[in-house]
Amino acid sequence: MLETVNRKVKRYIKNRGKKRKIKKEKKVRADFLKDFSKARGAESCRTYRFC
Repeated sequence: MLETVNRKVKRYIKNRGKKRKIKKEKKVRADFLKDFSKARGAESCRTYRFC
């Protein structure tokens, strides 16, 4: 019984790590797009819907 619980907990922790990583990547991408839109100007930003 304890072994199966441990396995589930390990998997849960693993998935949490994945989710956290994805969240970080999304934030980095959002920051990149923000900078990109500033560089290209507001017009292109509006047309490509980056903001």
